[in-house]
Amino acid sequence: MRVLSQQVQLAEVEVTVDLSEIPSSFEKLLNLRAGDVLPIDIPADVTAKIDGVPAVMAYGHGIFNGQYALAHAQDD
Repeated sequence: MRVLSQQVQLAEVEVTVDLSEIPSSFEKLLNLRAGDVLPIDIPADVTAKIDGVPAVMAYGHGIFNGQYALAHAQDD
């Protein structure tokens, strides 16, 4: 059982976070030009997905030690 636990802990997974969605039409996308700006709103709280499965609610995001980062509250 210990070997299985170690293998699970060492398994590589993909963590993704959708920060924003921009509703648009295909026509508007085709008409985009260099320098056009797409305004976005990034919510304060985001959900991190592990291999596509919603798993962690992040309560902060930004840059930490030069890396993009998420912060989440620990369970009491």
